[in-house]
Amino acid sequence: MDGAHFGDKKVYDYYAKSAAIMRDRGRESVSELFTNSQVHGTPEQILTKLRRIDQLTGPMNLNVCFSFGGMPFDSAESSMGLFAEQVLPELHRWSCDPVQNQASA
Repeated sequence: MDGAHFGDKKVYDYYAKSAAIMRDRGRESVSELFTNSQVHGTPEQILTKLRRIDQLTGPMNLNVCFSFGGMPFDSAESSMGLFAEQVLPELHRWSCDPVQNQASA
């Protein structure tokens, strides 16, 4: 991911810039950033993490996945139900108005 081979391909500008950031910050730092940005846990933990991301970046699109690896279907379905019952209603109460002067990456 942090290779320089993207640099000479116009269509890969985004990847080249991302790779440069990774090289500058180091793999461990970028790996930690990626790991810490993953949202999982109890409904309360999920809301806490999403609130922190919202404070840093402002309104966002959210893409969720309830099935991971070899997880049984019943477990994924249960997780989806819990999310729908306890997380989604709270997210619907949050403002989606753009906030000025958000932190930038």
